[in-house]
Amino acid sequence: MVYCYLFNPTIRFMEHFFMKKKLTVLSILIAAVLVVSACTGMVSTALTANWHTSDIEYDPAFYEELTYDVAYNGDEATTTVYDMKDFKGTYVMKISAGESYLTEDGKTVNNLYKMETDLSLSGTFAQKGGKDVFAFSDLSVVSTVYFHRIGEGYNLQPVHSETKYLVYAPGQGSLNAVDVRIAKYDVVIDYNDSCSAAKYSKKDRSGELDVSIPDEWKNNVRIEKANDVENQSFSKLQNSYSFFDNAQLYFAARGMAFAQNSSFTVNTIVPNANKTAKLQFSCSSVSSRKYAFTMDGKEVNEDISSAEVSMGLSEGNSSGSSVKLYLATKAEGLSNTYRNLPLQIEEPYSFGLGKMVYSLKNVSTVRPA
Repeated sequence: MVYCYLFNPTIRFMEHFFMKKKLTVLSILIAAVLVVSACTGMVSTALTANWHTSDIEYDPAFYEELTYDVAYNGDEATTTVYDMKDFKGTYVMKISAGESYLTEDGKTVNNLYKMETDLSLSGTFAQKGGKDVFAFSDLSVVSTVYFHRIGEGYNLQPVHSETKYLVYAPGQGSLNAVDVRIAKYDVVIDYNDSCSAAKYSKKDRSGELDVSIPDEWKNNVRIEKANDVENQSFSKLQNSYSFFDNAQLYFAARGMAFAQNSSFTVNTIVPNANKTAKLQFSCSSVSSRKYAFTMDGKEVNEDISSAEVSMGLSEGNSSGSSVKLYLATKAEGLSNTYRNLPLQIEEPYSFGLGKMVYSLKNVSTVRPA
């Protein structure tokens, strides 16, 4: 989920769009079986609907709600300036099939998936070994994305996405002072029927912010105005690789086949950077790890086979820390009990500032009345 570190979309926030030279992925993730098309030269990502317990392509009654605890881990932080105190929150992912979307030209698209995510976070930026600088309780990244099914010529191609950001992130700052930037803005992307082209818009909403900054820290904490963009056009989205919207990547990853030491490439639009980019996903291992969560009211506390996948931008100077995703794997010939769930997600908060760890706590497959 995130955003110019690239994902998170995540959010999830990485170097944020204030530090444009190091982008990564905070709401991203994919690894896959790639199939080469002889007629176009495109490398297409083959997907399987592993979110079902049985071998079916689409069930319009499908519903899933995943809830994660989010906690800060500074074990790998290299900063000598920032202290990230009490960073914690929740992340909720809801996916429903059988959805419809009315496009801007009045066309109703049926049999879609709708994926909604909501990240909330609180914490305090402090000087390393010194005073607190700025506390927040309302960091929020909320997204909605509609996308096609698998089968009948479809491969989870996106139709529409929108994400609302209220983020607190390190700015470029100096080497000896905490520098916090605050931004509020929306991103909307509409795709054409074949997902070969898109229109991208970004709207600054910083004027809606009501933030109290102590006088002592007014030089360290600033509100950042996002540059408005209206209907920027993107084309040739799938000329080389399959394309997925940034907001749907955690779900799309579940449809991919992972093996140790495999790597794969897809295309996406980087929400904060207003650009398309290639993403590389590398699976380093598939092994059993201990997980504990609740699934439809039943306590789960056991070793589950999962693929460890790193995800990061793979072109030009848009490199940086990778997102790490642990996906339950489907055992050959056995019931797919854990539906290739994202069991844990690790997203860099920002360059050198450690990571946010998302731990699955609850799974519900009962659609609300």
